[in-house]
Amino acid sequence: MVRVCMFDMGGVVDEFSSEVMEKQILADLGVSDASSFVELCPALQPVLGDFLRGMMDEAGFWRQFGALTGLRVPKRSHLYTKYFAPVKKMDTIRLISDLRVHGMRVVAATNVEPPHRIWHETQGDYDIFDAAYTSDVLHVAKPEAAFFVEVVRREGLAPQECFFTDDREENIEAALSVGMVARRFVCADDVRRALAEISVL
Repeated sequence: MVRVCMFDMGGVVDEFSSEVMEKQILADLGVSDASSFVELCPALQPVLGDFLRGMMDEAGFWRQFGALTGLRVPKRSHLYTKYFAPVKKMDTIRLISDLRVHGMRVVAATNVEPPHRIWHETQGDYDIFDAAYTSDVLHVAKPEAAFFVEVVRREGLAPQECFFTDDREENIEAALSVGMVARRFVCADDVRRALAEISVL
């Protein structure tokens, strides 16, 4: 029996393009011949991974960014959230509300960099959940199986008692690999039907 429903954030609860954000940030830094951080400097890939796992704060990220790219980033600019403006998916938010009204525990299980997590907390975006598990706090990120193992451990449940939805197939496969019930997110109505099929709603 499913006892907790876990939702990804980006692409599920809200809509946001990191590609667009990175292109806008690069434009602010005077870069016009690259549309992403990694396209500008492939050596940034592991740095971005560490940032996602909360191994550094925003200032630390920009220090490493500057060291690798040679670009100067203004201090205390909060540039990482300057173009961060996710749009809420109200159908998903209504589904989460319905689940909680029916007595189901609902949590977020999401990859997020520290400044974006802080932004979400300030906006109250995690208030629709009973708890929020983020990669930067757990220091492990999807699609690593360890992410799901840690979330399940913190919930004090068996994997098969946890339902998870995410818009990325590799994250769904990772959740299934540890024994969770999972459904790739296409739209809120599809997830609602899937939950009805297993008598959650």
